[in-house]
Amino acid sequence: MLKFYRGFTLVECLVTIVVIAILVAVAIPSFQRDLMKKEMQSSQIKVQRALQLARQHAMSQANHVVICNSHNGTLCSSNHWTQGFIVFVDINKNRQRESNESLILGEALNLKYGQLSWGSLNRDNLSFLPRTGLPLGSNGTFSYCAQNTQFSYSIVVSHMGHSRIDQTQNCS
Repeated sequence: MLKFYRGFTLVECLVTIVVIAILVAVAIPSFQRDLMKKEMQSSQIKVQRALQLARQHAMSQANHVVICNSHNGTLCSSNHWTQGFIVFVDINKNRQRESNESLILGEALNLKYGQLSWGSLNRDNLSFLPRTGLPLGSNGTFSYCAQNTQFSYSIVVSHMGHSRIDQTQNCS
């Protein structure tokens, strides 16, 4: 007696593969766009939180407080804002974290879809004065330049230590 097995024909398999390929081709750009948006929002929140925390700590604890870029989450480094930053009490006012200076916040960013930078006059970090919480000659702008300029932004820090968010198109 012959047994017949039901299965897929070659044409049915090819049609299924083509349909899946089309769905994946449509879904991946949308998924990547969502990842870009989440990275933008997350970095924006982290920078704003660090600014508020540093300013509040400088005022309430009467200490110089510095925000600087850091690739390892413990010491200041140069041009690594995209990897992360730290907030610390700067006892000796040299804008570099020493072993006796307490770390207030260490934030890892590890950005994949954009670059974060700090622009200010002659400074690569941000320092807040004790008691007043004013930035010590280091007002400036954090700029996040995304691969898709729709997700780029700037956080402008004023002479009074307040910040505001602007959408930026000045990325190059």
